[in-house]
Amino acid sequence: MEIFERYESLTKKLNRTVPFPAYPTKNLAKFLREKGKAVSLHTEVMIEEVFNSGDLSGIMCEFKFDDDEIFVCGLVYINVKPDHPLFKEIQKYKKKRIRRLSRNFPFS
Repeated sequence: MEIFERYESLTKKLNRTVPFPAYPTKNLAKFLREKGKAVSLHTEVMIEEVFNSGDLSGIMCEFKFDDDEIFVCGLVYINVKPDHPLFKEIQKYKKKRIRRLSRNFPFS
């Protein structure tokens, strides 16, 4: 199965669960604070849309803050609650995606 197809399958499943709560990882929280957002690792954001950007950026998630400013980040930069119906699939994707990125882009 091609990478795009594998990502597309999870993307479609995730879109059937939107909106769903998520929490920023350390790197995303730092980025959002640099953009003027008051966030911590415990700040809940609602993922409103998920899309597949293929192998270049992977599965992307869209969320916005109260001021309607929209942010998009990779699925690897958010954490979902263990009770999310796709929690195990998300964790598996993130692990593989991070491994793939570190292998293909060692400078990142």
